[in-house]
Amino acid sequence: MNRPFIYTLLANLALPTVRQLYKLTENTRVSQLKLALKLIKSNQNCKFGKLHNFVKINSLHDFQNYIPINDYDYFKEFIDELAYGGKNILTHENPYMFAATSGTTNSQKLIPVNNEYLKCFRKASIVSGYNLLKAYPKINRGVTLSVFGSACDSYTAAGIPIGSISGALMKSEPKIVKGSISPLPYEITAINDWQLRYYIILLLALNQPITSIYTLNPSTILMLCEFLTKYQSSLIRDLYDGKINREFDLKINFWKNYRFTPNVNQAKFLEKLLSQDKFIPKYIWPDLQVISTWTKASAAYYIPSLKKYFIDVPIVDISYGASEGRGSIFINENQQLLSINSHFYEFMKSDTISSNKPKVYLADELKVNEYYNILLTTQAGLYRYNIGDVIKVTGFINSCPTIEFSHKSSNISSFTGEKLTENQVVKAFSKTIDQFNLTSPYFTLIPVFAQPPYYLMYVELDENSISQNLDELAHHYDINLKLLNSEYEAKRKSLRLGDIKIRQLKSGTYKNLRHFLTQNGASDAQVKISNLNPKVTIRDFLDKSLVNA
Repeated sequence: MNRPFIYTLLANLALPTVRQLYKLTENTRVSQLKLALKLIKSNQNCKFGKLHNFVKINSLHDFQNYIPINDYDYFKEFIDELAYGGKNILTHENPYMFAATSGTTNSQKLIPVNNEYLKCFRKASIVSGYNLLKAYPKINRGVTLSVFGSACDSYTAAGIPIGSISGALMKSEPKIVKGSISPLPYEITAINDWQLRYYIILLLALNQPITSIYTLNPSTILMLCEFLTKYQSSLIRDLYDGKINREFDLKINFWKNYRFTPNVNQAKFLEKLLSQDKFIPKYIWPDLQVISTWTKASAAYYIPSLKKYFIDVPIVDISYGASEGRGSIFINENQQLLSINSHFYEFMKSDTISSNKPKVYLADELKVNEYYNILLTTQAGLYRYNIGDVIKVTGFINSCPTIEFSHKSSNISSFTGEKLTENQVVKAFSKTIDQFNLTSPYFTLIPVFAQPPYYLMYVELDENSISQNLDELAHHYDINLKLLNSEYEAKRKSLRLGDIKIRQLKSGTYKNLRHFLTQNGASDAQVKISNLNPKVTIRDFLDKSLVNA
């Protein structure tokens, strides 16, 4: 197989998209307004368009006047209608699937995905891939290890698939890409047992000349590395034999779609590395050029841990995006360009979003080193959608800003994409203490950086509940949290999040904490003690208030 030729061919096919993007940056304002008005005009006859006077929108002023800034709750009734089979609701093109992600007040948000949306989402991926190859040209010597989710984990009441946007993108890749560039078969997503899935991914990857790793979560890569160490002898034996470790019960007909043959030479090479104490990715894949993954915000925690497995292999940010929309494009290891060839964007300064009427900016009006909340208008029917993400402007290319993800604007905790909200945390706890017929003056959940990361619960129980089995309480709380947050459930199932641990607070801690805060300047009426990831001063107070402290 002439892989360099295939990479060159794909790069040449990507060039028109790359050139179009840079042309758009020459006048970002005009480019963005054209895109926005095109979206409005094409959807003026759908239900949402009629309710919001799309037919009257001919300018930015009209656009901002007729469509309010909103969040998921604003769209929920329209999305629910789509999920039950409604047509022509948010856009003229009906969704063929929904991307699932965690919600603020519900167990799951459903993001409509139609063909036009995926096409525009992919534009950013095409340019990112082109620039990644340009920055690391020796990628063309091998293939990409890419880990993705299933495009269909379940169905709506109308039978529309609910799944992962990464799976949808993978399924729609051209055959030449799936066969020669990213050969990990999509069928692997049918393996529900995450331990088995990791094992199969590694077994297949060990048989490939990996030159790049491309996956969103660095915690996923770290988990693969740990499985590599744990099952090193078994993986080598399976490569010798062309069989699967008997420890795993392969309950799906996976090999029907993917032929696995023994590779004695590779097995001998790996056996030698193992004898030399070099059985790590750096040496297993000697041509590995780059790892592209999340590196910002909480994901940054994992990067130092990856270094011991990859040594000096560059780790670059994969770019900013979500199921709700694509945010940026990889330009080089230091730059991510706002993806103005994908969606229409507006921005609000992060320190003004709580005001009655915050000023809204377009992309070309942003200032370097300032922080903004990003609003998305997409081809899938989200209009002026406040995703709750804060970005930092790092520079400009022509009139288009370069950005990086900074943090979530609300009280959300997310080690690996679980997006736990305070609302979910409180609901799960309320249900748990009801199940045990307990009362609790106070509790809080704190994310703990470890490997794997986990959540630590501090809980004060009333005097009649002190004999309660705390481990049992934590176990049932974990179950209830899974029911409220599908992403949390997936991360727990895939071992990227560890068991919830629990610590008991002394009786009277909550009262003492309120007194402590009021003594330090807070009015009694304004004392708000978070039930998720409280401030360091409160954590310090709680640590001194533990039973047996």
